[in-house]
Amino acid sequence: MVAGLPCASVRIVVPFATGGPADLYARFVGAKLQEALGRPFVIEDRPGGGSIVGTDVVAKSPPDGLYAAHDVEHAHRHETLIPKKPFDLMRDLAPIGGVNYSDLLMVIHLPFRRTT
Repeated sequence: MVAGLPCASVRIVVPFATGGPADLYARFVGAKLQEALGRPFVIEDRPGGGSIVGTDVVAKSPPDGLYAAHDVEHAHRHETLIPKKPFDLMRDLAPIGGVNYSDLLMVIHLPFRRTT
């Protein structure tokens, strides 16, 4: 618990739209953490800028442990692709743990007729 804030809610900021995979995982994890720790976990979706908007909310939050970003694996790509971000990933944020692992697949519409 955060000293002096025994019942303070923890915000899990999802830098993507409501209803997507990141939001669903955050809600599942938030519910389990709330059960285990006995304090409220609030999911806050802040989409925009390829996850920069939501990640920036956490980067600029007070360092009191009451804000966490979920699914910021995209943020590491921004280090080279978007040099002028409002936060510095390595300076402003620290990893606290993994949530899930999923493979990305490419699919095609069938019937596909191979021509080469």
